[in-house]
Amino acid sequence: METLACPLTGLGLCEYRLDEAEDLVGRLSPRAGPRTPVGPTATVLVREDGAAAYPVVNGFPVLLAPEVLRPASGGPFEVDLADPRYAEAYVEMDFYNAAAANVAPGAGSSSQLRLDRLASLSPEQRQAFPDPAELWLDSAYESTAQWEAYHHLSPLGGARALQIGGKGEQAVMFLLAGAAEAWVVSPMVGELAYARALAQRFGMNDRLRCAAGVAEELPLASATIDRIWAKSLHHTVAQLAYPECARVLRDGGRLAAVEPWRAALHDLGTRILGKRERGVHCRPLDYHRVAPFLEAFPDGRVVRHGPFLRYPMLALERFGLKLDVARALPLARLDDRLGSLVPGRHRPGSCAALLGGPSAIQDRVPPSRSLSQ
Repeated sequence: METLACPLTGLGLCEYRLDEAEDLVGRLSPRAGPRTPVGPTATVLVREDGAAAYPVVNGFPVLLAPEVLRPASGGPFEVDLADPRYAEAYVEMDFYNAAAANVAPGAGSSSQLRLDRLASLSPEQRQAFPDPAELWLDSAYESTAQWEAYHHLSPLGGARALQIGGKGEQAVMFLLAGAAEAWVVSPMVGELAYARALAQRFGMNDRLRCAAGVAEELPLASATIDRIWAKSLHHTVAQLAYPECARVLRDGGRLAAVEPWRAALHDLGTRILGKRERGVHCRPLDYHRVAPFLEAFPDGRVVRHGPFLRYPMLALERFGLKLDVARALPLARLDDRLGSLVPGRHRPGSCAALLGGPSAIQDRVPPSRSLSQ
């Protein structure tokens, strides 16, 4: 509970049974307005000033501002679900909850098989994270960007790691690599349930923590996290999400994210082939949307990858030719080498590794220039 905080005020929270909480602050009521909120639950987290509380669903604190509970004596209140901080999460909530529910841990997906292989290694072998690359990477078409991002986060021994968005597979992987504790923050309770089940599969549920929240208002106290991994910051309000990431990191902490970049062929490709995930929003990064990252992390770097071959590989996947990491990684490395030959200020690419905080990889990969240079 020392790590959790109210996303609206940053104040601490304390867990109570609902009847205990209402004895303290009065009857609790949810907001009014569209999309029925969670409402009061058997256990709630009461803010230390007594002016608000949050529901707890199946053991997961739901620390989303639209789900806040307030004393009924204050009268009805509303939270605008069209606010950019919450709008996309609520529009896509049903989609992602259903996607998580349809894939049970242990069902044999490639990412789960990868975790099985990692769990079979000795602790000493797992401390070599993220090498060899073929063992740790799970994103074939962003493999070089992911490898660079993972190296930026290493070493993980004894660290408290945070995964923003997703079903917790990276968080469990970080525990296997030696992290002392891992957090998953996602607005989708279904994704949190998947993460918990996955951690239980590997006997690590006692070191995994989950909370429902958004990157624009991380429900965590300041300076409590050592490592942040993200792959969905392109879904967020950049001006709010990156400062929040910087706020929760301890001194010397690092952020690594792998995000799509709006390359020249992006609009044409999506018009012809559609998006990789239908039914969800996707706004690839560009120079304007990455500027808040470089403001929040003045020492940060943005390294673009996949200039020529990533889009063709994605297109071939639509026609049934899907490459695994072992086959895609050599092509991705070749692609980056070709991109490095293109003259100009910045290396071209269709995805980017965002590396915030002190560099951990200068002796492992060629240095790269940030977009601010």
